[in-house]
Parts: sequence; structure tokens; C-alpha cells
Amino acid sequence: MYAQQYNVSLLKTITKLVTTPKVIGDAVKVVEKGNNYSSNQLYGVVSANQSKKIGVGNDKDTMIVTITYKGDTPKYAASMSNELFNQTRLESKKIWGTNNLKLINKAIEPTHKSQVSSLKIALITFGGSFILLSIIYIFKKVMTKSDFE
Repeated sequence: MYAQQYNVSLLKTITKLVTTPKVIGDAVKVVEKGNNYSSNQLYGVVSANQSKKIGVGNDKDTMIVTITYKGDTPKYAASMSNELFNQTRLESKKIWGTNNLKLINKAIEPTHKSQVSSLKIALITFGGSFILLSIIYIFKKVMTKSDFE
């Protein structure tokens, strides 16, 4: 029973640690090399905004923690997810003096576009073409009737 309570407490601590301003700010600093944020901005406003895009959870009855990030681009999201893990590992090492957090799967950028976006493009292209041709057809009919009158 004690070991189970310890595991639950440890997992809650780690999941909370991922969303601290220090971890988020340090992750942004690495991913956005050359950003011009002041320390107050980085660990204040930027971290607060970024924390809304972070998801942290764990599978029930396991010690596996998942970190997700919803970014503007897949490449940025993958980089942030990976760096959030790296920064969390560094902070946990400072707290507990061990390097026990291990990465199971590294986030990668998808290599293909989703079919949904291709379908949207096709529908917009077809719809736009249909509307344009309809306008041209109606304009020609109006012009043809005008010529006769």
C-alpha cells in the first residue's frame, strides 16, 4: 500500500513539474533559440500562455507519463514536447538528485499531410471553380439578353 501511495504522489509531482513556469520557460528558451524575451516575460506571460497548450497525464496503474503540446506547426509541437521532457528531467534531477526519468518515445513531426486537409483543399477548389463558372455563365446570359433589347 505504501509503494502504491508513493507512486501516485511521485506521478502527481512529475505531472505538476512539467507545467511549472521554470520548465516551460526553459523549454521555450531552447526551442526558440534567439528569442528576445526578458526573464519576466519568459517565466511569466510566455509560460502562462504556453501552459494552456500542454497536456500531461499518465496511464492508470502505470508509471508512464505522457506530455503533449498543441503547437502552431507539427515541427514546433514535437520540439516543445521533447524539450518539456528534457527540462522536466533536469528539474527532477535537481530536486531528487537522480536521473530516473526515461524517455520512451520521442515526439516526431508527421511526415505526411493528413487526408482531411487534402480533402478540404479539393472541396474549396471545386467549390470556388463552380461559383466562378456560375458567375461567368450568368453574366453571359445577362449580356446576351441585353444585346437583343
